[in-house]
Amino acid sequence: MLHIINTYYEPTEEAKKFYGQLKSENPQTILMNSGNLDKEAEWNRDNLTFEADFHDNIAHLNPHFCEMTAQYVAWKNIVLPPTSEYIQFSHYRKFLQLPKELTADIYATKPHPMIFNVNGKKVSATIGSGTIYCHPTASWEMLQWEISQTCTFREWQRFNVWSRLAVMPAPMNLFCMKVGLFKEWCEWVFPKLFAIESRIPYDNEEYKTAYQQRAVAFIAERLFSFWCYNKVSTGTNLEEVPNFVKDGFKPFSDQEERNMKL
Repeated sequence: MLHIINTYYEPTEEAKKFYGQLKSENPQTILMNSGNLDKEAEWNRDNLTFEADFHDNIAHLNPHFCEMTAQYVAWKNIVLPPTSEYIQFSHYRKFLQLPKELTADIYATKPHPMIFNVNGKKVSATIGSGTIYCHPTASWEMLQWEISQTCTFREWQRFNVWSRLAVMPAPMNLFCMKVGLFKEWCEWVFPKLFAIESRIPYDNEEYKTAYQQRAVAFIAERLFSFWCYNKVSTGTNLEEVPNFVKDGFKPFSDQEERNMKL
């Protein structure tokens, strides 16, 4: 199995204890190895690859696409050996807890209820309303439009059911899946992401924070969730697994990032 880990920020002291002492030379980097990353291995130039080192890359879109740029690089450049039945994607601080023996077609994070604190009251939201609550309305509208224009009528029906589910949809673009399905996923999602990205009004005030500039990555989370929902409805075996987050690996909090003006 090929395991790819995305990194973005210069490592914090806690992250250095896990990965090693190398400073991030570039905000778009990936570590690749067979199997799980050895926690004792040093994070150094020998086992780290920069996205821009690959001939076909979209590293310049990293502020908007985040971990999707690493998926693009793997899809376009990495020739997997026949023994690599699975490909796994992790985030530099977010990891799936996989079983020792892999048997499912896809492993993804367990969804959790969409609960928001609104004026001191807990409010349940659907995928659609929760997305609008967290992100500019334009992002959800563009996602809906792209699905309506590029998917079959049956898929559009499934999308409408999926969008009304009251769960957080497979967050963080983390997964482990069979290589053939990974290629299918990339062929399905990237044309949609490029079309959506070309229409996002980044100059609009709603998008002028570092957090909301990651619009395409957030849209990709929803698209991945729907793609999985659609695949399961046609017989693909998906197993939901826990994930764990190493918050100390990020140099600032999520809330601080949400408030960072560009």
